[in-house]
Amino acid sequence: MPFAAPALPVTFRPYLARRVLVGLAVATTAAIAIVTFALPSATETTGGFSTGDRLAMGVVALTVLAGLWLLSRPRIRADSTGLEVTNVFGRRRLEWAQVVDVNLRPGDPWLVFDLDDGTTLNAMGVQTSDGKRAHVAAVQLRALVRAHTATSQND
Repeated sequence: MPFAAPALPVTFRPYLARRVLVGLAVATTAAIAIVTFALPSATETTGGFSTGDRLAMGVVALTVLAGLWLLSRPRIRADSTGLEVTNVFGRRRLEWAQVVDVNLRPGDPWLVFDLDDGTTLNAMGVQTSDGKRAHVAAVQLRALVRAHTATSQND
């Protein structure tokens, strides 16, 4: 029995990785804020942290948060015209006809699209670390690809 394709538009995102990254962002922000405000201020007679030191810690916090934001970007968005695959660096738009198959093999860290030009495209929006959730997403994407490829071949 074939699996029903979800209604469009639909977005697939990693579940576990995003939860971990949000936790890291909160912990990092809290730790740096506590350290920044709890440390003694610099005076002429004693050492301590100056305003510049505190600003530098803020810059470090923003840099860490920017890195965590980049790691949380991956997603796969499906709509009536095709797929938009967003990885950590970069985004690629695919028409339905370009996608030949959807694979989530054991040992692969994330989903892989086989394309009509003979290449593959890694899609970090579905990660095997999500377990059953990832396999359900892969089956849904496969159903979407098959449904839209069949529609475009009948036109």
